[in-house]
Amino acid sequence: MNNTESQLRKFETEILDKYHQTLPLFQRTRDVAVFGALAAFDSMVVPLSLAMPFGMSPSAPQRLMYMNDGFTQAIRFLVEEPSKAQATPLAQQALLDEGDGFLGYCTKYAQIADAHVTYGRGMLDVSIDGTVIRFTQKESAIGGSEHRTVR
Repeated sequence: MNNTESQLRKFETEILDKYHQTLPLFQRTRDVAVFGALAAFDSMVVPLSLAMPFGMSPSAPQRLMYMNDGFTQAIRFLVEEPSKAQATPLAQQALLDEGDGFLGYCTKYAQIADAHVTYGRGMLDVSIDGTVIRFTQKESAIGGSEHRTVR
C-alpha cells in the first residue's frame, strides 16, 4: 500500500467513518432519526422530481442520484439492519433540519466512496490536507481535469 493509499485509509477510518456520529440527528433514538432522514429526503427529492419534466439543469438527474445514494448511506449509518428500520413520526422543525444536515453529510460520504472506487481504478488522483480531500481526474483518463473537493 503506497503512502497516498495509507493517508486515504486513515482519513476514512479516523474522520469520514466517525463524523456522522457527532451530528445531532445521530443523537436521537433510531426510530425518530430514521423519520428525520425520511422527512428530509422527501422534502428535497419530491420538489426536484416534480420539476424535472418541466426542464431544469442538466445536472438534476445526477443530483437526484447523489441524494438517493446519500439517503441509502444515512439508513446504513442509522440502523444495523436496514430491512428492519422503524420510523416514528415527530413533527418538529429541528428534526427536519437535523435530517437535512445528516443527509447532506451522507451525500458527500457517498460521493467520496464513489470517487475512491474511481481512484482505485487509476482514473483519479487524490490529495488530503487535514479534513479536506480532493480527487482530481487524471489528464490521461479522459483528456480533461475535474476537481471534487469535500469538506
